[in-house]
Amino acid sequence: MMRKTILRSLTALVVVLTLVLGSFTTVLASESALRLAAQTADEPGVQIFTVSNPNGEDKEITWGDVNGNITKQDVVPAGGSITLRYPDAQMQGVRIYVSYTLNGAAKTLYAIGANKYNITIKYMSGGVELQSQKHAVSGNYTHTAPATLTSSGKTYELASASSQTHMFGKSSTTMTFEYKEIVKQPYQISVTYVDTSDTRLGGATLDVAVDATVNHDNPKTLSVNGRNYQLMTGQPSSISHAYGTATRSYKIYYELVQEPAATAYNVNVQYVDGSGKLLGYKRVTVPVNETVNIDIPASIATANGSQYNRASGEPATITHAFDNTKRTYTVRYDLAVATAPYEIRINYLSSANGATLATETVTVNLNSTATFEAVSSFERDGTTYYLASGQNRNIAHAFSNSQRVYNFYYNVQGQEESSYAVTVQYVNIADNSILYRTEQVVSSGGSVSFDLPATYTVDGTEYKLVSGQEQTIDHAFYLPRRVYSVFYQNAADNTENVVITDNTTGVTTIITPEGTTTVVTDGEGNIVEATEEDLVDILDNPVPAAAGTEPEDDGGDVVDIPDSEVPAAAAEQPASQAWIWWTVAGAAVLVAGGILWIVLKKKKAAEAK
Repeated sequence: MMRKTILRSLTALVVVLTLVLGSFTTVLASESALRLAAQTADEPGVQIFTVSNPNGEDKEITWGDVNGNITKQDVVPAGGSITLRYPDAQMQGVRIYVSYTLNGAAKTLYAIGANKYNITIKYMSGGVELQSQKHAVSGNYTHTAPATLTSSGKTYELASASSQTHMFGKSSTTMTFEYKEIVKQPYQISVTYVDTSDTRLGGATLDVAVDATVNHDNPKTLSVNGRNYQLMTGQPSSISHAYGTATRSYKIYYELVQEPAATAYNVNVQYVDGSGKLLGYKRVTVPVNETVNIDIPASIATANGSQYNRASGEPATITHAFDNTKRTYTVRYDLAVATAPYEIRINYLSSANGATLATETVTVNLNSTATFEAVSSFERDGTTYYLASGQNRNIAHAFSNSQRVYNFYYNVQGQEESSYAVTVQYVNIADNSILYRTEQVVSSGGSVSFDLPATYTVDGTEYKLVSGQEQTIDHAFYLPRRVYSVFYQNAADNTENVVITDNTTGVTTIITPEGTTTVVTDGEGNIVEATEEDLVDILDNPVPAAAGTEPEDDGGDVVDIPDSEVPAAAAEQPASQAWIWWTVAGAAVLVAGGILWIVLKKKKAAEAK
C-alpha cells in the first residue's frame, strides 16, 4: 500500500515538472522584433536604411518601396544588421517596408528615408590634413571656414577662399580649404589718453613680445597745455595685454580738473648761521596777483640773547611775485662780536612749569669777566623756592661770550621729586598721530639723553625727521618738561616743513608753505593748540645756565629777593646788584653785633660770680 502511494506522488511530480519546463521552453523560444531606421547617406542619389536583428537566429526579410518599384529578399544575420540602399537620384524621398515572421506570425515594418547625405569638409596645409568634419545636407550647402585654427599647438590662417558652396548633383562631396602656418611675431599696441570730447591728450605705444603679457599703468593725472586732467571714475588704472589678444588699441578717458580760484599764500624766510642752524624766521603773506618786498633785518637776537648780523652778500630785501612757486628763502647771519659793555640777564624759573619767578641783570665790562652766584632760595608771594639740584650756581661770563641769558630752576619747598619719567614721542606731522614712544627715568641731580634717528620706519612706511629739530634731546632733572614731541613726516613727502620747539614750555611752531601752526604737548602726550599765553617769539627764547638751550616765558615779574636769603657776595659785583650786597653786609653786621653782645653778657655774669 505504501509503495503505491509513493509511486502516485512521483508520477504527479513528473507531470508538474513537465508542465513547468514546457512553459519555460516556450518563453525561451519567444522572438524579438526587428528594427528598421533611416540613415544619412555618404553620397547623393541614394536613400540608406538599416535593419537590425537582436535575435539569436538569422532572419529572412522581404523589402521594397510601398509603391512596388522594388522588391528584394535579404537575410539579417543573428545579432547583426544590414544596410538597405534605395536609389533616389533626385532625392525626392521614399517610404519602404520590411516584411518578416515574428514568432510564426507575419510582421511588417515601415520607414521614410532621411533624404540626407554627408559631405566632408577638410582643412589642409601643404598636403597635411589639419582637421576634418562631416556635415549632413539635403541639397545645396555653403560652408565658411574659420579665419584661423590651431592644430598640434600651431596656429594657421586661411590661405584660400573663406567660403565654398556644394551644389546637389554637380559638386563633389568633399570641400577642401587651404591654410598656412602663422609664424608668431612681436607686435605693438597703442594706448591713447583722451578727454571727454575724444581730443587726444597723450598716449603710449607698447611692445608685445611673443607669448608675453605687457602691463601698463595709466597716469592718474595729466597736464596738457596748461590744463590739468584726472582719470575719470570707472576708467582702468592699468592695462594688461596678453599676446594674441584681438584688441590692439586702448582708449582711456580723462576729465578736466577745474582749477580753484587763486588765493593768497605764505612764504617763509629762515635765518640761519654758517652751519645751517635755524636762528629765526619770518612769515609773509603774498596777496593774489601781487608782488611783495620782504625786508631782511640787518641784525637779529637769538634765544640766548646772542646777536647776529646779516652776512655779506645776503639781500636786504627779497622780492617775491605771486606766480613764483618758491615758498621758502634762507638768509645767512654771522655772530656779532661785542665792542662795548653789555648786560646779561639772570632768570629764576619754576622747575614745575618754566614760569619766570624773578630776574636780575649783570653788567659785563669791556674785556672783563663777570661772575654771579645764584641764590639757594628765595620767597615770592609767601612761597619759598629752593634751587633745584643738579645746577651749578656760579656763572663766570667772559666778555667774548655771545650768550646773554642764563636760567636757574627752583622748586617749591617740599615739592621736589626724587625721580620721574621723561617721555619722548615721535609724532606724524600730517595728523599728529603717535608713531612711537619711549621713556627714561631721571633721578634727582641727574640727566638723561635721547638720540633721535634721521629716519624711522613703521608699518612699512618710512618717515624723516622734520627740519629745524636736533637729533639729540638732553634733559636735566631740574627742567620742567616731562614729554617731548618730535615731529616726523613721510619720507616721500617733499614739503618744506620746519619745526621750532620751545624746550622749556614745549610750545612748538610748525612752519609749512601754507602757514604756521602753534601747538603744545599736554601732560598726557596729546598735541593740542597752544593758547595765547603760551606763544613765545623764537628770538626771545633764553638759554639755561647748565644744560642745552632752553626757552623762557617772559610773562614773569621782577621780584625782590629777601635779604636773609641772598648768598655772600661774589668776587666781582656789578652795580645792578649793589642793593643785594649792601643788605647782606648790613645783615652780617647785625649778626656780628648780636654775637658780641651775648659774649660780653656771659663774661660779666662770670665775673660777678
